[in-house]
Amino acid sequence: MGKINNYDFGGGGNNRVKNPLQLADNELTQSQNAELIPDEAKGGEGALSKRGGLSALTTALAGAISGLGTLPLQTTYTRYLYVSLQNADADRFLSSTDGTTFVATSSPLLAMDEDAYGGGIKAGGLRMGTFGKALYYPGDDISASLGPALQSWDGTNAFTVGRIPTGPSSDGTACLSIGDVLVANGKVYFTVFDPPASTPNARGRVLSFNPNTGQMKQICEAFGTAPFMTAGQPISLAFYNGQLWAGLDDRAAGAGKVVRCYPDVDETWTVDTAALDGPVYSLESYRGNLYAAQFKGGANALISVRTASTGLWTTSYTGSAVANAYIKGLTVFNDELYAVEHATTPLVHVKKFDGSSWTTDRDMDSSDGAVAGNFPEGLLVFNSALFVAVRATTSSAADGFVMKRTTAGVWSKIVAAENIGGYLGELVTRSS
Repeated sequence: MGKINNYDFGGGGNNRVKNPLQLADNELTQSQNAELIPDEAKGGEGALSKRGGLSALTTALAGAISGLGTLPLQTTYTRYLYVSLQNADADRFLSSTDGTTFVATSSPLLAMDEDAYGGGIKAGGLRMGTFGKALYYPGDDISASLGPALQSWDGTNAFTVGRIPTGPSSDGTACLSIGDVLVANGKVYFTVFDPPASTPNARGRVLSFNPNTGQMKQICEAFGTAPFMTAGQPISLAFYNGQLWAGLDDRAAGAGKVVRCYPDVDETWTVDTAALDGPVYSLESYRGNLYAAQFKGGANALISVRTASTGLWTTSYTGSAVANAYIKGLTVFNDELYAVEHATTPLVHVKKFDGSSWTTDRDMDSSDGAVAGNFPEGLLVFNSALFVAVRATTSSAADGFVMKRTTAGVWSKIVAAENIGGYLGELVTRSS
């Protein structure tokens, strides 16, 4: 009989039915006093261990015991809203449990700063992803030789998940930055920007990270020049109709491309459209259709819609300003679709779509003091309210703010004159 490598001894459990010759390599016939202890630190199933015995009660009980029952432990779950800060001081995030009162914390790692790559990251939405017990987001610790880091925060511990490896379509140097982050399909998906920052056909990739296994992998082919997918780097993500969708940015106004795939099944991206009139800054599903918010530079920014029944793309909204105009942050709230529009006129607006028409829901430059340098970034629904983070004008300035909208339509500035970075995230922690 040859050598048998058994790396899952006892993993098949105790089997008293099969003939010994029919047993699988990882099955046992007598293991009633053993249990499998998972080794989470190493990501494996662990090893067999002697089952622990019952502990004697140290306090005498009055009367005879006629039965035992199980009751759930008293557990407290706390929901937090996190708002990223930039590098003005040691504080890294603001957090709130009620969506009104915020406290600063320096414990998490710093989220990617707008100055991290010469303003290049503002192309996509600034999103964090929540998976299980942790937030995942792009880190500000970008090494010229090692590339940027994907980071996480679980309310107590801050981790660097991993550095982003050099991409196959790049010029051979380290990755430049991480863009959009999306949690879907049991994975954390994110876009990366690879060098060089050429126009057109900027280079990049879509990667996935599985927190359960620790595996990071590339989704389909990279983006860049032929033989890779052309027309720009991926900067926006959505999971729609069972597929992963990516919006591209060629680093210049005037061209917009959306691609899709079945992740972990397809090896190449399918082009859904290459005819949108501007780089795609945000993707979101609303009432069964897919919407794409775009940048136009010297022209009116746009929102396009892909009608599910026909698969055709048409214009849903045309912006009102032309100076470096963009629309991003598509988010569904209270059965309506929201987005932020920005131009250097200045124009800093929250737009709302009810299924038939677009309106300005909040004029932040007129009502809230926003200036051209205040870029509206993250949108998030938390505790039945919509939050909008407006970035400070520089990485060290204290002129950013956070807006809150209730379901009743009331807007309020809940954080004023702060060093806001633009990322918003929600995290639920448990304490017993």
